[in-house]
Amino acid sequence: MVWLIGILLFLILIYLIYNFSNKNVNERIIFSPYLNESYYIYDKDDKIISDIQYSLNKRDNLYNIKDNKLYKKNKIISEIISIS
Repeated sequence: MVWLIGILLFLILIYLIYNFSNKNVNERIIFSPYLNESYYIYDKDDKIISDIQYSLNKRDNLYNIKDNKLYKKNKIISEIISIS
């Protein structure tokens, strides 16, 4: 019975190590020419990052940044972190 508990604990440990080590955070950097500041943005794919950066460069207000939040059409879509 003790060896069964040991095997179960070992399998749980392997599962936890595998589960936490495969967290792939998609971290990117965007730049706001208007604010002259760069920001980390997480969990957005390359197409969305490209659209965001293009909008910020054009200053068309489709995307904008205020108080470390990224807005699309005046709705918050993501928290971002300023790079100092």
